[in-house]
Amino acid sequence: MTLTNILNRIEQLEHTVADLYAWLSRKFSADHEASAFFWVMHTQELSHAGLVQFERRLVRSDPDAFANVEIDTSCLQEVEEQIQAFRRDTPEPLLKQALMFAMKVESHAAENLHRNAFIQANPDLKGLITSLAHADEQHYETLRKFAQDHKDIL
Repeated sequence: MTLTNILNRIEQLEHTVADLYAWLSRKFSADHEASAFFWVMHTQELSHAGLVQFERRLVRSDPDAFANVEIDTSCLQEVEEQIQAFRRDTPEPLLKQALMFAMKVESHAAENLHRNAFIQANPDLKGLITSLAHADEQHYETLRKFAQDHKDIL
């Protein structure tokens, strides 16, 4: 599979997760702290989508520098389906449910897929991609810290 195709699917997932956080922000509009937190998560996911766009532009600028990769992308569809199911089956989530689900999404294997695919396609860019992936790691840590600070609800 071409790296560009993988990155397109990853960007779609980033937007799906961003939409989840925007939805959660609206759901918790009565809880200003939770609503603001999920809105920040939303904007960070949009930023992650921007990083994927940057990676795609990098590939387009020199396609010969990036090999096709053999990587299982089924986890992307799996996460999207989980998000759709959560939104459908939990129309009025409790904060605990929302945080636990968000942590599940953020710790899913799909979060590391773009890093692995990109490095497999061009190992020379491992340092750059590892630096860019730091945003994903910080995102999970932000979520974990918010949940820890609100452990009374968990």
